[in-house]
Parts: sequence; structure tokens; C-alpha cells
Amino acid sequence: MSRPALFVDRDGTVNREVGYLSRPEDLELIPGAGPALARACAHGLVPVVVTNQSGVARGLFDEATLERIHARLRSLLAREGVTLGGIYVCPHHPEGLVPAYRRTCRCRKPGTALVERAAEELDLDLSASYVVGDHFKDVRMGVNAGMPAVLVLTGHGRPQWDRADAEERRLAAHVAPDLEAAVGWILEHRRGRAAERGGPVMEISKELLDILACPKCKGPLVPLEDPEGLACRPCGLRYPIRDRIPILLIEEAEPLET
Repeated sequence: MSRPALFVDRDGTVNREVGYLSRPEDLELIPGAGPALARACAHGLVPVVVTNQSGVARGLFDEATLERIHARLRSLLAREGVTLGGIYVCPHHPEGLVPAYRRTCRCRKPGTALVERAAEELDLDLSASYVVGDHFKDVRMGVNAGMPAVLVLTGHGRPQWDRADAEERRLAAHVAPDLEAAVGWILEHRRGRAAERGGPVMEISKELLDILACPKCKGPLVPLEDPEGLACRPCGLRYPIRDRIPILLIEEAEPLET
């Protein structure tokens, strides 16, 4: 079964904007970005980085350096409990100085080739997925691929929003101060979609509930609709449901919202 994804821009959305990032040691996560992606993962979204890196075409760094930068990104996110589904890169630019990368392509955002490739390789459902970025090219990519897109005001987001006209602003499904707030909005939007479909994605029979138990206290579980999951009231924990399967793992549980 295809899975929903959270497509995120890299610079200015997940890590701090520093211009053309060319050294792994200069990559620093934006505060709150790691926990935000971990929260998205816990709710069944596959985090995928989609990034334009024209610095390769401009001769500022090569693809080997880019791989080392992305190794550091994966390492920093792993410390936050996040495993990326993938990192998809466009290294091209129409006015690049390196002939091999000087081209007009479909993979450079707002083109959709990278998300289409990710959907095919990772078995992702674009109709249930979201985009977050700090440029309107991220927003336009989402619109072009049929996904709601959130503009964050970190990185270049604030000047992008300030310069945009009313027509461009209307392209964004939401504007958020940062990735953490964007993920919060996305999870609320997903719950709204589920409600429009007539309730929770999965209906759990009484017979199934009778045999399911909290892995921590072995007590009974009760179904939740908002957000969807199974609750252990004595432990104060919510176990998520992903792809119609209850995830009864203590490390995946979240505190019950009161």
C-alpha cells in the first residue's frame, strides 16, 4: 500500500540557511526541525528531502561534497529519531558553469520530476502527501504535483512572503513560522481529511480490541479518532495506526492529549 509523504526543502527549512552550503561542518539543524520530522514519522508520514542544489552546476562544490553534507544531515536527524525516506537533488541550472550540469530540466523545483521519482521508488501516495519549504518554488512544486504546500517563514520564507503578490500567496495552503508549526498544521489537516471521508481510516472491531493490550501495562486499549490511534488510559499513552495497522510499540507511543 502506498504511503503518504512529507516532502521538505532542505536549506532554510530543515537546516539553517547559509548561502551555498559547501562544507558538511556548516550544516546545522533549525531548532525544532528534528522533533517536527520525528512527529511526522510517528503519524505515518515518510519524510523526504527535495532540494535544488545549483551550487553543483555553478562549480561551487561537487556531488561528492554534497554526499558528505547529506551524510551529516542524516546523522543529525538520526539523533532526533528520524530516518529519511530519501534525499532527492537537482544539481542543474540553465546558466551553470559546469557543462555537464548546464541544462533546463524537470527536476529543478518547481518542476515535479523529483517528487514523481520519489513516489515511484518509495511507493508514496502523492494525493495524500504534503510539501513544506521556504520558497514559493516549493509551494509551486506542491501545487503542480497536486499536494497541499506550506510556506515556512524560516530561511528565505519571510522575504518570499513579503514580496509575493496576492495571487502567489493564495497558492500556499498555509503559512507557518517554522517546520514544527507546519507539521502541526499538516496533522490537523489530515484529521480533517479523515473526517470528510467519514471518520477514522481504520475501524477496529470489538473482537480485535478484546485481544489487543497495552505493551507497557498489558491493560485494555480504546480507539481514538482525533488523532487516530489506540489509547491506554492508565498509562496515558496513544499508540498510532499506520496504513490501517496498530503500532503497539512503547517507543512509538505518544502522551495522550488532554
